Amino acid sequence: MRRFVALLAFAALAACGGDSSTSPGVVTGTYSLQSVNGSPLPFTVIQIGADKYEIISDVIVLNEGGSFSETTNDRTTQNGVVTTSTITDAGTYTLTGTAITLVSTQSGTINGSVNNGTLTLTDQGVVAVYAK
Repeated sequence: MRRFVALLAFAALAACGGDSSTSPGVVTGTYSLQSVNGSPLPFTVIQIGADKYEIISDVIVLNEGGSFSETTNDRTTQNGVVTTSTITDAGTYTLTGTAITLVSTQSGTINGSVNNGTLTLTDQGVVAVYAK
């Protein structure tokens, strides 16, 4: 009987393991871009004179089962003409503790972290911070 109680206690402790401080919480949901390299949106990716390319908004949806989708709205100003467009992407993600790896069908692999409703992605020296 003592052995059975010990096994139940061990099983109960193992089931609570996800509550540690390294657990990212619930990661599924919609994350909206808040800043790029510390600058708020719209973020100017490149500007030459009056011509420029800007990110207006970006939303990443992390789904159950390890898939994600992304929708980016951008704006291009060239020779005084302003155009906007929407770019979509999708892929898969894996999570190890708070570390997240996104594998995009268009952009390749992007690494970052997710914790308490904040998704931070780093790609080629660019740091993008998203909030749920």
